[in-house]
This record gives sequence, structure tokens and C-alpha cells, in this order.
Amino acid sequence: MDTSRTFADWFMVGRCIMRKNNTMPGIAIVNNHTYDEAELAECITNHGSYINDLTEDFIHHYLNKKDVTQMWFRINMVSALQRITENLCREYEWLENIIPPFVYTKQHILDTADIEDISLFIKDYLSMLHKRFDDYYPGNKSEMIQRVIRYVLGRPFDKHLLPEIAVLMGINHTYLSHSFKRDVGISFVDYCNHYKIDSMKMLLLYSDLSIKEIANKLKCDDKYMGRLFKKIVGVPPSRYRNHYKNL
Repeated sequence: MDTSRTFADWFMVGRCIMRKNNTMPGIAIVNNHTYDEAELAECITNHGSYINDLTEDFIHHYLNKKDVTQMWFRINMVSALQRITENLCREYEWLENIIPPFVYTKQHILDTADIEDISLFIKDYLSMLHKRFDDYYPGNKSEMIQRVIRYVLGRPFDKHLLPEIAVLMGINHTYLSHSFKRDVGISFVDYCNHYKIDSMKMLLLYSDLSIKEIANKLKCDDKYMGRLFKKIVGVPPSRYRNHYKNL
């Protein structure tokens, strides 16, 4: 799991431009349910091998139109993306902590005139959602590991100790530790830490909370979170935030 650079990092450039120019007006979103959004959402959450095909279909449905009212199709596309994202975050509450607020995605698409840029952005956005599930959600892991992950993601900022979870679920601690690393690819501690760091990145980029306030929100000591952030990301939280705010 590579958390050193995310979709949100790249997207911060657009956010800074919008903030400086104050170009984030409210935009009415209209509904267009002609695309099968449920299938795309299902593919995102279940690691479907055909996610790229569905993404291409999604883009083709809204943008490959020989029509002068291109903005209309972009608005419909944004509306569809918003429904997909909101439905996913409603069902999987943990997701909202580790993805950019949708308002920035919406504005970026509507402000971009070049269709190729929009297509690339949509691909990146849907790939980001897919990767978030691939990184954190049970998927095709064993039932035992799925239970552990669902438990953790149900309270992602609590201090989780694997021995306590093993007792709670009636599983041998050592066996659970080895099984988790085998199924997920990283240790249980690293899994929990990566989630908190990804959440911290979102708050650093998309909120004005101080680093101490962010640490409190994540139920961690700010000095500990600072050291953990630097260890995983490579730079302190303040430098990470300042870098993207100065773009």
C-alpha cells in the first residue's frame, strides 16, 4: 500500500486555484439515471476486473456526444458521480474520511473545458475510489479477516489492539496476526496506521484544522501522529500542508 502520494495530492493544485480565485459557486445538479450507476458502484466495492471498461462506458455515455450543449452532459456526469460517491459513503462510512470532499471534484469537472482532461480526471477519480476499497475493504479475503476489518472500519480512529480483537472474536492472537498479514499484505498495526495517515492527509488538504485539532479528531497524540506521518509520508504534516497550499 503506497500512501506517499495520493489522488488528493495531485488534486490539491486545482483546489488552491479555486480557493485563490474564489471560483466555487453553488451549481445546480440535475438528475440523469440513464447510466447503470449501481453496476459501477458494485464493481468499485468488489474489486471488479472490468472497472476500466465500466469507466470507459461511463465517460462515453456522458461525453461522447455531438452536441453544442456539452456543459449539460458534464453536469449530468457530475450528478451521477455525486450519487455514486454519496451512496458509497453512506453505506461505507469509513470511505468519507480518506477521499477528497466531492465539491472540489464537481467544480474541477465543470470548470474544465477540454474533454480529454475531463476524461482523464474521471478515470483518476474512479480509480482512486476503486483503490481505496482495494486498500482497505475485505474483498475476497477470508471470512475471519473480513470480520476483523469490518470491526476496525466501524470505529477506525479507536485504538485497536489485535490481542483484544482476537479475544473478542475467539481467535488465537498469533494465528490472527499471521493470517492478517498474509491476507492483507501488511501487518495489522500498519493497516490501522495507514488509514489514519490517509485520513490525516485529507484533513490537512481540505480543512483548516490545526495539526493538534486533526490529531484530536483522529484520537491520537499530536506528537505521535507527527512522527508517524513523517515516517510514512517522508515529510512532517506542516511541510506537507504548506507545500500544497503554496502551489
